[in-house]
Amino acid sequence: MGDLLPLSEELAPKDPEEGRALKIKASLDDELYGGRLMFRVSSNIPNGTPILLTLKGINYQAQCKAFSENGTFESEWFSDHGNDLKAGFYTLQISCPVYNVLPDEVKDVFGERNRNIYGPGVKFDPISGNYICIAYGIVIHFNTAEIIDLQQSISDLL
Repeated sequence: MGDLLPLSEELAPKDPEEGRALKIKASLDDELYGGRLMFRVSSNIPNGTPILLTLKGINYQAQCKAFSENGTFESEWFSDHGNDLKAGFYTLQISCPVYNVLPDEVKDVFGERNRNIYGPGVKFDPISGNYICIAYGIVIHFNTAEIIDLQQSISDLL
């Protein structure tokens, strides 16, 4: 095995367009009620952006869709097939679809291949470009849920 070949100019990451950079920020609140869990997110993600929230735990995975409106969006109530979520550690991933399937208004803000978005919650893929991928750890104890901002925790280690 040798070194990876450099990416072609077409697939390489690009800097944001002049004056159009958008540092993606988000903060998470939760509500645990009757063994079910719901999330509210405050962010600067543009209105109309489709969002996918994925909650994973041991032997558990569930997803729901949302749309960013006026700087917020919220999940549906997560449960374990109608039963209480079990105590333990879960991860919540907040993401949005690749550039090609975003609404035109969002494409205009994000730029070609989402080049205008950046920050700790933005990842790069050579095929699809930049994409939002914000992760949180969730620890459920009896009737409480604790949120761990994984992006911030990783930044603190570097």
